[in-house]
Amino acid sequence: MELYELGVVEIKTPAGNTVRAYNMERTLCDILRKHNKTDLQIITDAFKSYVRRKDKNISMLREYGKKLKVEGKLQTYLEVLL
Repeated sequence: MELYELGVVEIKTPAGNTVRAYNMERTLCDILRKHNKTDLQIITDAFKSYVRRKDKNISMLREYGKKLKVEGKLQTYLEVLL
């Protein structure tokens, strides 16, 4: 249950409803967890977009990577893009 709550945020939909969703950092780690089922181009594009954002939180991304056991894969992408 602890990992399920990791990275949960509340956001507003275009219709004004509040919903729970995962933040960017958690989402990136999730696509790495499902690496074999996710197109490599989707992963690459997602990381490229993330590193260009001003509101990125690399330390949180690394923390989530450790907890979700994708630290090695995450490091590979970050080394190439940063």
